[in-house]
Amino acid sequence: MAYTALYRKWRPAVFEDVKGQDPVVRTLRGQLRTGRIAHAYLLCGSRGTGKTTIARIFAKAVNCENPVDGNPCGKCPSCQAIERGNSMNLTEVDAASNNNVDFVRQMLEDMQYPPTEGKYRVYIIDEVHMFSGSSFNALLKTLEEPPEYVIFILATTDPQKIPATILSRCQQYDFRRIDGATIVGRLRELCEGEGIKAEDRALEYIARKAEGGMRDAISLLDQAAGGADGELTYESALRSLGAVESETFSRYFRCLASGDAEGLLSIIDEVIMGGRDASQFVRDLCWYLRNLLLVKSAGAETGAVDAGDAERARMKEEAGMMSLDGLIRLIRLYSEAFNDMRGSAGRRVTLEVAAIRSIRPEADPDTDALSARIGELEKKLADVSKLPKTFVQTAGAMEPAAESQPASATPESTPVSSRPLPEAESKEKSASIPSAAKTAEAEVPAPSAPQSESGAAGICERWNEIYSRLDPLTKGMNKGAMPVRSSGGTVIYVGSQTGLDMAKRYDLVNKVQKIAADEFGISETITIKVGTPGDPAADTEADVRAVFPDLIVE
Repeated sequence: MAYTALYRKWRPAVFEDVKGQDPVVRTLRGQLRTGRIAHAYLLCGSRGTGKTTIARIFAKAVNCENPVDGNPCGKCPSCQAIERGNSMNLTEVDAASNNNVDFVRQMLEDMQYPPTEGKYRVYIIDEVHMFSGSSFNALLKTLEEPPEYVIFILATTDPQKIPATILSRCQQYDFRRIDGATIVGRLRELCEGEGIKAEDRALEYIARKAEGGMRDAISLLDQAAGGADGELTYESALRSLGAVESETFSRYFRCLASGDAEGLLSIIDEVIMGGRDASQFVRDLCWYLRNLLLVKSAGAETGAVDAGDAERARMKEEAGMMSLDGLIRLIRLYSEAFNDMRGSAGRRVTLEVAAIRSIRPEADPDTDALSARIGELEKKLADVSKLPKTFVQTAGAMEPAAESQPASATPESTPVSSRPLPEAESKEKSASIPSAAKTAEAEVPAPSAPQSESGAAGICERWNEIYSRLDPLTKGMNKGAMPVRSSGGTVIYVGSQTGLDMAKRYDLVNKVQKIAADEFGISETITIKVGTPGDPAADTEADVRAVFPDLIVE
């Protein structure tokens, strides 16, 4: 005998066997018990949640000769004919392949004939949203006033595409996604019935992968059990379904958090060469990142995270390695990569590009990436702020200034700069020390630019006040701009070519100069540069600008 797929073999025959849709089952059974049966029903919900199954049970129950508490008996000729698929009282229509108006008109003509056996003729129209506009118009009048022996059961995964005139004539029932615990319980029943030994962890993984669809879960169980060697373990389920264990995602995320490009590419090579599907890896990675996002937002104890105690503790540690915005950016980036993989022959290349973009914000033009780059810059500036601000060069080496020495220092331990000097040498030193100190200070970047030599505040020192006076549109389009004082005036750094274009489009330089001059009496040369403060290119530019103060670098 040919093998029957588990989802067909174990399809529920009575309402009690339907799992996870208790509100719908309760209402329909109540109608069957009281005889208050409507002429049209609309069942809405994602795939594999039981819409067609409940429609068939309902069709058997309304024509059953010996119903039991709203359930079909399953033994009378009517129930058995529907079970075999040769009942004249049940017509199932696939609207995806029969959506033209001629087919609908033929179906409506057949409705003129009452049933020869039983009470009702039931029409189950699956994926009804695929009907054309003409088909809906042809169905509308009959749906409003059907013959008393006709019942319509419409099923759809996309009720938004159904005209309001159709919706208003049906009783609508929404099928929810089935929770993981309910799916695991049903899978356990099937394993016991089929004699399959299965680990709880394997069934939990299958339930999570099914994403609330019972039919999908049973199909995955069928696939995983076929590849198991005597017992369905977590490892064998991963192999059969082409998935990756959570430890791999943990290693991958830690490489993301540390910016380890070599580690990321090594893990990708390990996954691909191990026979895993790249798109499935990205899909599961998005789920792992989603769990980290929930752990960071709601804590490791939240029930929305499907993981064991040890895994939750690890996730809590990893969630602290990255900001909330960083996790959201990664989910967006890898979701886009998953969509790009559809129909693409170079899935590995797509994944590798996403990996590089995820640790190199400058390669990502999205505003989330710009925020990440600003965050990195703020971190670097915070580190720089911890450095001493003043150094004095003595004997060819940089030493702290004399005032930083303890008051009780002996003459032998007193720095050279504080000892009495001969008159000639004193004059020579007094001319050289300020110059050396000034040079040392110029070599140490600071989180906010120092004041000018005269002590007066410049554009850098007044930046927050000047920026707050810009018009809202200019401020919004130039959020990432950062001023730094240079020998030739002020340099405004932007993170990308897009930022430079925005600065030009909204005339940032002229607006800042006008506000600085009119309201603060500051007159400085302003230039704009793509990059970040403190890099070698910026230092070189500062030297060039010292010679050519009017040079504008774009």
